[in-house]
Amino acid sequence: MVWGFKKENNFYKRVMKNIKMVREQGESPRVDVTSIDSMDHYLCDICQSSIIRSDLIQCSFCGRWVCRSKCLIMENVACMNCYAVIKLMRESDQRQKNTASRKRIPKRTVIKDKHNARLQKKRTDIEKKRQIKELELEEKRIEYEHKKQVAKLKKELDEVKSNKSSKSGPQSDEIEGKGADKGILSALKKIKKMKDET
Repeated sequence: MVWGFKKENNFYKRVMKNIKMVREQGESPRVDVTSIDSMDHYLCDICQSSIIRSDLIQCSFCGRWVCRSKCLIMENVACMNCYAVIKLMRESDQRQKNTASRKRIPKRTVIKDKHNARLQKKRTDIEKKRQIKELELEEKRIEYEHKKQVAKLKKELDEVKSNKSSKSGPQSDEIEGKGADKGILSALKKIKKMKDET
């Protein structure tokens, strides 16, 4: 409440700087000399109508004496001229306030955007690391499978050689030798092919 009062007080100070003082506060109104009973009739400074003293009131801004019925705005206890100035200044202040509120970005929004950007960056980094790890595991798995196949082929080759040496008889040796040679050649071809692939 105190802050609002101070703000309103500052506004009226600015209004007073923009309004020219016509009469001092407490200065007597003009007497209507054309009236029959001139001692009781006075002139309104705006509409120039002749009215009795009780129907006149002095504007608290410019000091003019105005009639209550036509020329006074009770909202600000101001004459019509001063009220127009007050109204224009209020509208101007409201426009400036609206413009400032549109331009100003709330601090909370800026902080939230930065936080979201950091979270998104962290998620991206985690996803990249996960993909790299998966590729490394896949590479190790392929390498292991390759070594396993090579070892299997070597074992088969050794078995073929041992079988060849253990067989007896020239005819059987010749037949087995031909079969063994074919098996060895095929194994060597497979080993060479796998090495070329790596």
